[in-house]
Amino acid sequence: MDLGELSFRITASAEGVQGAIKQAQKEISSFAQAETAAGNNAGQMGKQVSKGASEAKQGLDGLTNSAKGADAATVAAFAAIAAAAAKGMSAVVSAVSSGIAAYNGYVAAVKGLQSVATFKGIDTSQLEDALNRVKDQFLDTASASAALKNLLSRGYSLDQAVATINRLKDAAAYGRQASYDMAEAVVSATEGLKNENSILVNAA
Repeated sequence: MDLGELSFRITASAEGVQGAIKQAQKEISSFAQAETAAGNNAGQMGKQVSKGASEAKQGLDGLTNSAKGADAATVAAFAAIAAAAAKGMSAVVSAVSSGIAAYNGYVAAVKGLQSVATFKGIDTSQLEDALNRVKDQFLDTASASAALKNLLSRGYSLDQAVATINRLKDAAAYGRQASYDMAEAVVSATEGLKNENSILVNAA
């Protein structure tokens, strides 16, 4: 492994980790919002408990009824807090799993592209330059790698692959199928070109 290849892998891995972190942050942010809502509900229930205790001073009958109401509110408040805690643990586990899956996806995509590029005699600097010409905020390194790998496997030259991917990006910006985002549409279209599958090509 030469210095250029090492640099390329480190760059791709870093982007994979960043993508995983963003996914984890998204999951945990959703949990935080749910936890805040649960906390607000618990706070309202706590106020009901205080109100029940105040009313209890008005008489024995009032005390009995208020105590029952306070017990119910307290149980409900603890239930809300417990539910929020359980949801929080689930969100953390989901975030970690999503992060691992995202990173593994980056690693697999980059390795697959490097394997095809090596077979075709494309060096690391050329490969990195090609990736920089196609990836953007809509097409990340993993998706760009998968798209390039598909077209190189089909027999395209590196320049032809780059030009095709950029044309597919333009087409996908307006005409992609509703069920696909930009990256999915481009990768699916390159898979269609690779396998001569017109249905997949129409994804973009």
